[in-house]
Amino acid sequence: MDPLEESAVWNRAAGEPGPDSRSGDRALAAVITFDGLVNNGGLAHACDVLSSDELAAAEQGYRYLRLPDVADIVMDARSLSTDHPADDEVFQLLERRLDELITNDTIDNQFRGLLYERPYDFAPVSTADLAEQQRHWDETQRLLGDLLNQKGSTDPTGR
Repeated sequence: MDPLEESAVWNRAAGEPGPDSRSGDRALAAVITFDGLVNNGGLAHACDVLSSDELAAAEQGYRYLRLPDVADIVMDARSLSTDHPADDEVFQLLERRLDELITNDTIDNQFRGLLYERPYDFAPVSTADLAEQQRHWDETQRLLGDLLNQKGSTDPTGR
């Protein structure tokens, strides 16, 4: 599987996995959602915003990605209440543990490993998905080129 296909699978999970999604797609989607909320508002925020079913899916998603220690943190956080001040300290402790376990590449690396090991856990990438991913890739390359050209320019307008 090439990087374009990997990105298409990831981006599909980051949006709406769709009716043809498979176990890997659903696990990745739940983890991406949970991780994004934690990164933007903290562990307590993620637990406050997500439903019980969504938190259970995140826990199972981390287990699918072979991150059982992270799944255990989600499980422990699910038993806490954001309405009880006494739980604030526990949320903070769990979040520190989570920060130790998850680096910028942890989820991505686990996803890529499983995508190669168990490709049938993920829905096939359609031609339309690949075309869309290629458009995104081309646009990103164009923008990066524009930025690099502006940086090297002595004209403050970037011309």
